[in-house]
Amino acid sequence: MSVTVNLKTCGDGYRRASLSSPDCYACPAGRYIVATHVEAPLRCIPCEQGKYQHKPGSTSCLSCPNYTNSSGHSESIRDCTCIPGYYSRYLNTSTGFTEPGIECSPCHDALLTATPSASETCSITASGDSGPDSSTWSSDHRTIPVDTLCDAHWKDSCVNTGTSSSPTYTVCKIWCPGGMEWPKAKGTFWAMSPKLDSGNSQVPGLDAYALVLARCSPETACLPGNRCNTGYTGDRCPDCAAGYFYKSSSLTCEACGPSQVVGSIILSGLAVLVSLGAIIGFAGFIRFNADMVFKRELLKGVNTYLINPLKTSKILKVFKLRSERRKAIVLRRTEVGRSLDFAKNRSLGIVLRVDENRTTHVAGLMPNSPLKGKVAAGFKLLTINGRRLNPRAEAEVQELLAAATFPLRLVFSAPSKWASEGGKDLESASVSTIDFEADQKLLIIMMSVLAAFAQVSKFQFNWPDTFTFMADVSKVVTFNLDFVAPECNVGTPYFQTWLGLISLPYVIQIPLVTAYWIASGITLQGLGTDAKESRRHLLQNALARCVCMTVIAMVPYHIDQLLVPHVCTSDEVSVLTANPGTLCSSSNPEYVAMVYISRSEEH
Repeated sequence: MSVTVNLKTCGDGYRRASLSSPDCYACPAGRYIVATHVEAPLRCIPCEQGKYQHKPGSTSCLSCPNYTNSSGHSESIRDCTCIPGYYSRYLNTSTGFTEPGIECSPCHDALLTATPSASETCSITASGDSGPDSSTWSSDHRTIPVDTLCDAHWKDSCVNTGTSSSPTYTVCKIWCPGGMEWPKAKGTFWAMSPKLDSGNSQVPGLDAYALVLARCSPETACLPGNRCNTGYTGDRCPDCAAGYFYKSSSLTCEACGPSQVVGSIILSGLAVLVSLGAIIGFAGFIRFNADMVFKRELLKGVNTYLINPLKTSKILKVFKLRSERRKAIVLRRTEVGRSLDFAKNRSLGIVLRVDENRTTHVAGLMPNSPLKGKVAAGFKLLTINGRRLNPRAEAEVQELLAAATFPLRLVFSAPSKWASEGGKDLESASVSTIDFEADQKLLIIMMSVLAAFAQVSKFQFNWPDTFTFMADVSKVVTFNLDFVAPECNVGTPYFQTWLGLISLPYVIQIPLVTAYWIASGITLQGLGTDAKESRRHLLQNALARCVCMTVIAMVPYHIDQLLVPHVCTSDEVSVLTANPGTLCSSSNPEYVAMVYISRSEEH
């Protein structure tokens, strides 16, 4: 015998309280039921993942917004949060979390990815384990795997922001863990403060925010999650941490070593010596301009004990011989026949000067001189027809020239640069153009050019191979000051450093005033009232000249420092070109102070 039990049914969205109770109750939020379902009327069905239901007595669940997910039994749309690789643009700045229940945006959007740098390569065959996983990450070149989403934490990843037929692989700037978390910066990038983007808000009452990211420089300075690598500090990690110094050759922060300690000691010693020397030098200069007796005695001493011995020294004679070449010129009567001066006065149109050593110098040439184009001012006349000259005055040399027979053979001592040119372009030559230090100047110019190569090569351009090679050579042969690193001992924030540089033209007046008081104490001692007053005016005049010279010398540098707050570089965020760690924003009090000070100085 079979028994059929017919339970009392409930309407859609309702269930029986129990088998023994005929009463029906509405399904709670997060559950649903329909009367035809196999579970009806005894139980309600929980909402699946990705769905929710906020109303009791419902017959179905609602789908979460795009790119969001929820756990089972979700009773509110706020249970729907972003899936990994996506984020909500509606940030609650008080909690640091995003608002749930809103459609999420992709983290692999083209605006949130970057073109691979020179040290990065996107590869579809990479293993996917190339990212920084510790604070010692410092790879010079990285092969980054291509993924579908920007959802990996430690692993760097590329995504295709193009099409399947024409892919464009770019590097993920951020990784999105999903849920209610705001995206995190990946390695080599730094996430700045979110930017209010209320104009694009699509949810009434909520503010949308935009991500602001920037490349770190150097790239290896930044680890994922806005953390600085070992040796770096500050926003975007532009500064060297304590115990590290900025190495100009590699543009990185290097650990301070014994050489930097020695360099700091040397630099400190030099600073003390230079400071004392500057005060003594300024004091001497002020007294030199104010005390005529001191000035005359000093110049006399310099001539007696330095200039005159140097003129007669063997070293100077050897140097002169090496820097000069003999030049023989033969003049025939036919060459001078057209000269009216020679026809009347037997003058070759050459102006000569005889010095205290009885050396005959060419001071100039007359326009119609037959020697024009063959000799120049600055030459020395040594012999006339084989007779060595030892005159006391110019007239003796002119008499010898007038009495000499033709062909006239003249031997000059010419600077080597003119002798090597074979007499070309000598018409425009003068004493001032004869430079015995040309080799030294050429060496200085060459060193300056090499130093310029070393500096210019720091800019990240696609330089030609030849230029890169020359830059590498210049880094080897030019002097490097990396061993002098004051930051290894004293860490000074950039704002304070800039204030010190701005005040330098004013601070430098302190040793000048100190030197003035020293010179006054020495010069005015023992003088009468009138003499002391007169000498004091001369000292003050000399001080004013020193102040003017230092101010004029410091003006270009001072102007450069005043322009620093007005020169910003925009790399998705605006920062000072001179110091990328300083944000060019009205919300940065240090930057506001720099602009205020610079404008006050300009006015």
